[in-house]
Amino acid sequence: MIAVSNANVGTGYDTSSLRDATIEKDDKTYHYASTSGVETGTVAEGVTEITYIYDENPTPPPVIPPVVKQGSVQVHYRNSAGEELKPSVIAVSNANVGTGYDTSSLRDATIEKDGKTYHYASTSGVETGTVAEGVTEITYIYDENPTPPPVIPPVVRQGSVQVHYRNSAGEELKPSVIAVSNANVGTGYDTSSLRDATIEKMATTYLIIVVHFSVETGTVAEGVTEITYIYDENPTPPPVIPPVVKQGSVQVHYRNSAGEELKPSVIAVSNANVGTGYDTSSLRDATIEKDGKTYHYASTSGVETGTVAEGVTEITYIYDENPTPPPVIPPVVKQGSVQVHYRNSAGEELKPSVIAVSNANVGTGYDTSSLRDATIEKDGKTYHYASTSGVETGTVAEGVTEITYIYDENPTPPPVIPPVVKQGSVQVHYRNSAGEELKPSVIAVSNANVGTGYDTSSLRDATIEKDGKTYHYASTSGVETGTVAEGVTEITYIYDENPTPPPVIPPVVKQGSVLVKYVNESGQEIKAQATVGTDVPLGTAYDTRSLRDETLTGTDGKTYRYKSTIGNEQGQVSEGTTTVTYVYKETKGSVLVKYVNESGQEIKAQATVETDVPLGTAYDTRSLRDETLTGTDGKTYRYKSTIGNEQGQVSEGTTTVTYVYKEKVQTPSAEGKGTVIVKYVDETGQEIWPSETALTNVPPGTHYDVSDKKLPMITITGPSGRMYRYKSVIGSETGQVVEGTTTIAFVYESPKGSVIVKYVDEAGHAIIPSVTAVDNEPVGRYYNISDYPRNTITDNTGRHYQLISTQEQIMSLIYGMIEEGTKEVSLVYRANQKANQGYLVAVFETRLGKKLRGEAEILPFGDTGRTYDVTMNRLVYKTMIDYKDGNRAYRLVEVVGDEKGTLQEGRQVLRYIYESMYGNLKVRYISRKTGQELAPSVTLPYSGGLYNTLKYRKDPSEFSTGLSNPAAYQTMTVDQPEIGQLDSNDMTVTYYYDYDFPETEMTGKHTINYTFNLNTTGFYYSTFKVFYKGQELTTMNVGDEESHSFVASGKLFYGEGAVGSATQAPTKEEILTNLTFEIDGIVLHGFEEFREFMSDFVEGAAPMDNIANYTPKQIYTGNTTVNLYQILTYSRGKGGWG
Repeated sequence: MIAVSNANVGTGYDTSSLRDATIEKDDKTYHYASTSGVETGTVAEGVTEITYIYDENPTPPPVIPPVVKQGSVQVHYRNSAGEELKPSVIAVSNANVGTGYDTSSLRDATIEKDGKTYHYASTSGVETGTVAEGVTEITYIYDENPTPPPVIPPVVRQGSVQVHYRNSAGEELKPSVIAVSNANVGTGYDTSSLRDATIEKMATTYLIIVVHFSVETGTVAEGVTEITYIYDENPTPPPVIPPVVKQGSVQVHYRNSAGEELKPSVIAVSNANVGTGYDTSSLRDATIEKDGKTYHYASTSGVETGTVAEGVTEITYIYDENPTPPPVIPPVVKQGSVQVHYRNSAGEELKPSVIAVSNANVGTGYDTSSLRDATIEKDGKTYHYASTSGVETGTVAEGVTEITYIYDENPTPPPVIPPVVKQGSVQVHYRNSAGEELKPSVIAVSNANVGTGYDTSSLRDATIEKDGKTYHYASTSGVETGTVAEGVTEITYIYDENPTPPPVIPPVVKQGSVLVKYVNESGQEIKAQATVGTDVPLGTAYDTRSLRDETLTGTDGKTYRYKSTIGNEQGQVSEGTTTVTYVYKETKGSVLVKYVNESGQEIKAQATVETDVPLGTAYDTRSLRDETLTGTDGKTYRYKSTIGNEQGQVSEGTTTVTYVYKEKVQTPSAEGKGTVIVKYVDETGQEIWPSETALTNVPPGTHYDVSDKKLPMITITGPSGRMYRYKSVIGSETGQVVEGTTTIAFVYESPKGSVIVKYVDEAGHAIIPSVTAVDNEPVGRYYNISDYPRNTITDNTGRHYQLISTQEQIMSLIYGMIEEGTKEVSLVYRANQKANQGYLVAVFETRLGKKLRGEAEILPFGDTGRTYDVTMNRLVYKTMIDYKDGNRAYRLVEVVGDEKGTLQEGRQVLRYIYESMYGNLKVRYISRKTGQELAPSVTLPYSGGLYNTLKYRKDPSEFSTGLSNPAAYQTMTVDQPEIGQLDSNDMTVTYYYDYDFPETEMTGKHTINYTFNLNTTGFYYSTFKVFYKGQELTTMNVGDEESHSFVASGKLFYGEGAVGSATQAPTKEEILTNLTFEIDGIVLHGFEEFREFMSDFVEGAAPMDNIANYTPKQIYTGNTTVNLYQILTYSRGKGGWG
């Protein structure tokens, strides 16, 4: 049997449904024994064969009915002390052994009992499994929640989305609409449902032509996002041609394996719209009887469950003839039948007998009353039911139970005289107590048969106005509800005149409102007012404390901290408006640079980088770091290390960056020379231009000045070239040479630019939304957007347009060099209003809708009805390169749409769906001293585009130097990011290992580096920070919408001391407890608290790390480095947060 035919390589398959438990052949029965081949897997090139092997059944012993074992599943809820928190639940009751169960839906996240809240902690027992004999018990264990700290509500930024409707002159055609009101920033919105195709105003029809200002679909930004739909006056529309509704049917056939029909076909679905769902499984008979033979269901030809297609979808159920079974000693099952006879009182048969129940087990219930005819016609005579012989309703007994319905002949009826049908009407009158008519009468029932029910209560008005007077209902004359009598039945509603009422003086209801304001110390409002209650009764309790933000970002963009309150936060509403005002103080920060020696003594005046600036202001102190300096004590110092972050954003208070210096003891030496090197690096530290040596081996104290080597611009040419602009310097451009190598790094930034393609008519109006062809790419690169010009386009009203830009104009637009800022390219089109024309285009995107290139026109604009077949395009478009995303490669996996068919009117689309292809990644281990490989290289397995080499990193101590001192390598560096995104090219990550010969003063250095890597799918956040002992680590986000990787890295410890002295290196426990994680303002102290938090929302795998085996280095032995890492992987498995 062909289970899968001509499927794409990689398509999943599962043939288990085709594995028969038994097979009948040549009067023998075979039972399944084993499988040769892989039953479940993915399609490989060629033919994958799976063979099911069967053994012949032995002659069965007498059949003894099996004992059906049963069991139940019970769920308990207890705390960690074993105390019951809520009554147990029977999840499954007396089910057969082997029945599947899953109690996860019964697992409560929290339970309230005796005023305490308990949260789910663990499960005792198997939550998902199969029923076993007896009672399977699952116990959910809960821990009591600690008393929570006071909740500091996050600052929620909000925004709105407003939609306008205007003509091309800017005049409003209909009132604006608030599509989204005060939603949180980042909330998704889509206003397309508010876009009217046409608007009627003052007898004029307007047709939409363009969307202006912002985007129709996006996420809410702070403030008001405005979308304007622009309309032009509609010309006389072309005749409307109603769409052709495609329909189809589904027909079911019943045939044997020779194709012979066993029973008439059945129309399962008749003339339903294409796309309607169907399921014919209920029409599949287990067996069919024909010509004295029994056939059992064998297989199905066609799709049993699907959607209706055009024409007739045929499903054929194929049946095999039952073989003559071998002699089986059947169990003694007593059976019986029920037969119904139809006879007159003389015992003569009036119609053939009916088998009501055939060969049913004794005790089966039956009821033949539905087979009892009221009358029977025979030989021109009519017989009416008279009596029953036998039990009409009962249970089947052994043998044949007979029920006889006895009928009497009807006498010859007298000539039929049609009855006189009496009729009547019902009329309702409305009169005052003097009998004067107040409103016209109403015919409630007209010419109805006598005895017809009526009810006129719905016609009874509560009041009637006449001649300026008001009458109220008083009474009824006549029967309001009854049955129609012959003639006219009259009902009269009688009304009394209302007296003139005294003037109504409404009661005075005193009300009040409560308003919350947010102001700075100058009294200026910094956040929108909040209304707690409006026009509520006096005395109503109010409490505004939940509206008091401890910190907030004001409408002026500044950060504020709560200071005081004016007014009562709690109380009762009083007359008028009660105002509660929260006063806030602006939070500012400063950045200070200190210069200290190893003893912590300041050796140079402090430098103030920023003073009282708004929080979030970027700072960079690297230009203030001297590689060497002469201290206030007259000594010469060399830079050693940094305490704090040299780059970052200003936080509240004073951020101090301390540069630590080591005294340089000048010892006369013939070899004590110095060198000055200039490097050119980008903002990530990568070299972008060849370094230069300014001075080589000159005496210490020699003056140097490298300012003339500072290049204002650097341009790298070629297809992937880019332009760099000077930004800052690390080190001193001028100074004195010291022993060793002094490095000055000039830092460059890469300006970015974008190219937007616009599709406009001859008046410059947009026809369809513009497309960003180049998005924030480095200046200096060449761009090619030749995929974006389209010969024809159709706007959202169905109007067609033809490209009229000349070839020369197009060529001048689609090629060029990226410039800083945004460049707009406009392609000009002319409207083409012909009906019965269409065209076929292809779009190229990932499964998540990411566009890989512009549309391609497959079938040009022209008359409908043309046939086409573009299946060969699968070869043309089988791979795709996204030049805007690091030349990432994609492979074609699916085509959505009709690849062959008949061209319809308008724009038809084929969607070519792709998935990423990535290059190979190799890891190498190289000696800096010798250039030789220290260990064999490793090629990493395919990982879906994201890579991580942390677990392949080797410690320097693993490699021998071949020397006596040092015996092992001491330091490690890496030339590429250890976590990142692959493109279609092969990539190599090289770890370089080095060592230093022992210094004369026998000092040692010890460094501990740490990398934290979180891989997630389905877990979303806005900000993520990691701290160690209050110092923020460097963070990086890698990946895209398909998979995401967060990386934090930094130095946890650096020490220096005499060889043999204690290092004071931190323990594993000290490291894990001093890590702090901050996710969207939620602060988690310690690694275990972070893991517990994550497990509440997503499913996580066990961490992959080398910190579990870490032991701190006790004493200095030279220059050593420890590189620790932790890798956690989480995926969406529990709902709720993100």
